[in-house]
Amino acid sequence: MDHDSIEPRPRRSDRHRTGRASTREPSLGRVGRKPSRHPRREVGRVVESAPRMRAQQVRRKKRVTAGIVGGIFGLALLLATSALAVWDLPVIGLVVSNVGNMLSAIIVVVIVSGVVVWGVFNWAGLRGTAIAILSLVAIIAVGGRLVAWGMYNDFEKTTQGNLTDTDPAVAAALTPVEEPKEPFTVLLVGDDRRPGETAARADTIIVARIDPEQKLVWLLSIPRDTRTEIPDHGVNKINASAFYGGPSLTIETVEGFLGIEINHYMSVNFAGFQGVVDALGGVWIDVDVEIDDRKAASHTSNPDAQHIEPGYQLLDGERALTYVRSRDFPDADFTRMKHQQEFFKALADQALKLDKVLKIDDVMKAVAKNMATSMSLSQIIDVASTLKDMGSGRVYTATVLGEWRSPYVWPDETLKEDLVERMMEGRPFVDPVSEDAADVDPASVTVTVRNGAGVEGVAGNAADVLRAARFAVGEVGNANQFVYDRTLIVYKDNDTEAEAVRSALPIGDLVPSRGMYEFTTDILVVVGKDWQMVAAD
Repeated sequence: MDHDSIEPRPRRSDRHRTGRASTREPSLGRVGRKPSRHPRREVGRVVESAPRMRAQQVRRKKRVTAGIVGGIFGLALLLATSALAVWDLPVIGLVVSNVGNMLSAIIVVVIVSGVVVWGVFNWAGLRGTAIAILSLVAIIAVGGRLVAWGMYNDFEKTTQGNLTDTDPAVAAALTPVEEPKEPFTVLLVGDDRRPGETAARADTIIVARIDPEQKLVWLLSIPRDTRTEIPDHGVNKINASAFYGGPSLTIETVEGFLGIEINHYMSVNFAGFQGVVDALGGVWIDVDVEIDDRKAASHTSNPDAQHIEPGYQLLDGERALTYVRSRDFPDADFTRMKHQQEFFKALADQALKLDKVLKIDDVMKAVAKNMATSMSLSQIIDVASTLKDMGSGRVYTATVLGEWRSPYVWPDETLKEDLVERMMEGRPFVDPVSEDAADVDPASVTVTVRNGAGVEGVAGNAADVLRAARFAVGEVGNANQFVYDRTLIVYKDNDTEAEAVRSALPIGDLVPSRGMYEFTTDILVVVGKDWQMVAAD
């Protein structure tokens, strides 16, 4: 027997070394080591290690995938948190309804997102990365909150200080609101004070009643030339109260004129209005009529600012101010007040767009320098957020009209009392126009206009208003008698068309003809003595 062909038996010590004899065998082909004397065992070990290697590869891929996903999520979290922090006040306050909800939203986002990020990275074995990202998020969030707080504080000090520090009589003139959600009134004043002037007459006077629960707003405009009693100064134009005694006297005068209590006060200088529009990069609005009014453009030396073509367009600060100031219309203040209301609605809608939001700091600075108010920024945000999604159908507008007898507008006391009563009771200023009337095409309605007041020009004024609203105006002339105290809108059979005409006029009572009035058109408008053309002075 060839002893060399006999495979030697392994030593006893190798077979009994804690069961690891096989693991001590060298790998096949390894340099400097003998080949295994048990090839079957070696192959088995290779086969057994394959699943382990595949499992390691799978775990490695999972960690890489988790790292990528976690990184993307962490970046998104970083950007979202930064945005919430930096745009904290006042923009995000409007988006999430109010400051309290805003802060809660930020906390929830940070906590929930933080837990998710930590879980993803911890599962992937990247705890250090998770800690770094969350720390960076926290730093940016805190820094953003400090920036927002600085903006808030600067705005608060600039606006609130204009009143409470220099005119403490304002607090005494105002009536505090007892409950946070109850309806309240705000006296809105626009003044035309020029640089260097310490006092000026109010150019625009509007009393707003806001019902946060019902999401309703009433805007009652008072012509600046309205004749009234100014405490300690006798009879004068209502806008003179701002010149004689500032905000506190204006509040007292308006309260006495309307017989109501004023809860808040806010005034904006026209220079501030122009600055806000320019800071936003302009405001898009549909201009209904051509405007060419040098007097309305007296705020600028730019001759182009006095002329505005009709049509949808972007108005810069100069032209926007011309648009809201111009009174060069047949009905003067009526169209001007309508333009103001339309412009402020457009301004509010566009101010929250993303490209405008990025300019919020410039806007706040422009407002703060030119606004005086008794309201805090938090109160302004609460009001704005309450009404931000409200449609135009929930805003009621009216004007205290009267008879123009130079140099005053003598107010129609009956009309004034009716408007104030409706506003304070929470009713519309006029009965709502039916849906059918809203669908009427004005161009399909023919109208005759007659002067029943005996006041020169009133029929032509009413006709121009109707033409601007696209009604087909035919005959314009005098009534048989000048005995009409109130303006009438007379119809034959179609009261829906009469409602449509009524919605285009500042005043007018619907009256069925019943054969008592002679006219060949669809509608007859008899202009009464209650029609007021407020002439530009």
